[in-house]
Amino acid sequence: MSQIVSSFAPKIRVGATLTGRLFSTTAQRQSSVNKAVLVGFVGNDADTHETQSGKVAVNFNLATSRTYKNKEDELVTATQWHRIKSFHNADREYVSEIAKKGNMVYVEGEIRYENYTDKEGNDRNTTSIYASTIRRLRNKESKPAEE
Repeated sequence: MSQIVSSFAPKIRVGATLTGRLFSTTAQRQSSVNKAVLVGFVGNDADTHETQSGKVAVNFNLATSRTYKNKEDELVTATQWHRIKSFHNADREYVSEIAKKGNMVYVEGEIRYENYTDKEGNDRNTTSIYASTIRRLRNKESKPAEE
């Protein structure tokens, strides 16, 4: 999987010098970044529906995992689930096709925190990734590449 992830890493020439500042403190050029990059496995087939505002949304869950040793020196795997949302009408068929349960996908997007009131009148909070890029890396049926 490290080969897959490294193919998305930015390419920087060895010995290259950076000119200019990455972020400006002047009012004209204020910058900030809200970007999430995830590589994981789709937990459910994508769900396509129309929002109240008339936009078509494609949603699915993505699992990312990390493995570490606990205090007893045992390997433990911890999985995080991410809610992915895509609102790109032109890509909805593509996203619906690649976001199938078990497929490995690459997702870039913006982290959004939202509040809403559920059907029972309770205030709820949710965190989602609003996807700008979604790519299939491997089908569920595919075998991992030999290293």
